[in-house]
This record gives sequence, structure tokens and C-alpha cells, in this order.
Amino acid sequence: MPPFFPDISRDINSLLNRDFFHGAPLNVAVRTQTQNGAKFTVQAKQSAAREGAVAPNTPATAPTMPTAGPLLANIQGRWTDKASGVTVTPTWTTANQLTTRVELRKWVPGVTTELVARAAPGSRDPLPTLNVLSVSLLRPSVAAKLAARNISAGAASLGVQLTVSHEKFLTGGELHYDVAKGRVSRYAVALAYVGRGHTLTVSINDSQLTTASLFQRVSRDLDVGLRTTLNAGKLAPQSSTLQLAAKYKPDSTSQVKAKIADTGKMSVSYCQDLKPGVTLGCGASLDTLHWDAQTVHKVGWSLTFNL
Repeated sequence: MPPFFPDISRDINSLLNRDFFHGAPLNVAVRTQTQNGAKFTVQAKQSAAREGAVAPNTPATAPTMPTAGPLLANIQGRWTDKASGVTVTPTWTTANQLTTRVELRKWVPGVTTELVARAAPGSRDPLPTLNVLSVSLLRPSVAAKLAARNISAGAASLGVQLTVSHEKFLTGGELHYDVAKGRVSRYAVALAYVGRGHTLTVSINDSQLTTASLFQRVSRDLDVGLRTTLNAGKLAPQSSTLQLAAKYKPDSTSQVKAKIADTGKMSVSYCQDLKPGVTLGCGASLDTLHWDAQTVHKVGWSLTFNL
């Protein structure tokens, strides 16, 4: 089955963006599953630090001390009725935002319907609003999706995605139409070659941003990849960027990741299973061009329990 359009570059996106942990100073997640298949997840994280206020009579050149951001948390449940193909996923956050996702499968073979509604209990407008309504089609050589967003917010938009596969090649595109403004808001096209253990992808969007990426599974324990972008509409030295990344698994219970960009930003992370169901992760983001600027460096920890 071909992937949906956003997942054409899934391998390189995962290598460059997932499991680096520095996005939040602390992240704790607890996942449980009942005997009837219902799943529950409680997640809490300390938001990224922000610069503190400057005391009176402090010289303008004096550094400011970072202060911890607020604690953000949410609880999520997931129930699936296998007989009817209905899945309900409610999520409640500490900001008192309630989101409910309903997926309908099996009603039509290969077709999935999804509804997402949001509500803010206790606010001036506590009634739920329909945020997303989408229909997806998945066939052996075609993946398509039609989605309407912000339906109840007065800023509705329509999005169409299509991916077609033939042997080792994938091609796809997406288009979003702003109903309120009556114009196309964004679009993108992509072409990918998927070989044995490697993927080469080229894409371009309406902002004239061209992206080329290569993902290579060197061995069972080592993945490497690179991504380069060129902004044809921006005539400046910073119009192109390059990122390199690698993931290595020393054994079945740990992994090490690293990435670096031509801007000097470097990220490293380490993940270790302390025991079955308990995983500890730590990561850091460093600016190798400004070692003395402490406020640009980030460190984060993650602790996950799968009970």
C-alpha cells in the first residue's frame, strides 16, 4: 500500500525529528492497556525555558537567566470496536481543551472517515465545534484523502492529497483551498524512489522551496540520511540548507542519534530501556558557532512507562 502524501518522506522525517528529547526540559508519559483493548495515555511535560525578566539597573549587555515554562499535561483514551470498525479517541488537556476524534472503518472497504470535534468546557462558548471531517481511500497503488478543516470556525478550508505508486516509484501531491478567501492557499508535489533499504525523495511547494532527501538503512543497527533545501524565491546565502543525521542501535535496548546542520546547530540523544516497559531518554541541542551563548543550548529528558 502506498503512503499518504505527508508520509512519503516518513523515514527521513523520523530520522531528523524524532527521539531527540531537547524540545522540552522534562517529558513523562504513562501508557496502559486494559484487557478489553482500551488504551490510556497520561503525558506531562515542562515547556521550554524562556528568558527571565531583567532586573532594574541591570546593564543591557548582562545575560538574562532562563526560567522554567509552565507544566503542560493531557490524558488520552482510545477505544476500538473491532466488529463495527469504530475508534473513539478523546483527549483532555490542562488548558481545559477537549478534543474527540472518531474514526469509522469497515463501513466501505478501503475507506476511512474521520471526524474531529473540539470543545472548551468552562469557557464562554463551551459547545463543541466540528474541526475536521475527512475521507481517506487506500488501495494497492493509490492513497487519497479529502479533508475539510475549521468547518465551524468561519475559516473553512478544503485539502486534497493523492499518492500513486508504480513498482519502486511514488509520486504525489496536495492542494489546499481557502473557502473564505476563494483561492488556493498552498500546494506541493513530490517524487520518491523506494529501493531496498533506501529512499530518495524530491519535493517542491508553492513557496518555491525545493527539498531533496536520501535515507539509507546501512544495516539492521545503523540508519543515515541527509536533507538539503533550496529556496528559489530567496536570493541570499541562507537560501539553501543541509542536514545530516544518523541513528545507531548498540543493542536491542538502546539507541544513539545525532544530527548536524550547516547552520552549526547540532543535536544528540541517547535512549535506554531501563527495564521492560520503562524507557529513559536524554538529548541536547547545541549551537556550535556560539558556544558561549548559553541561552541557545537546550537539554531535555524523557521517561516513558508502558504498563
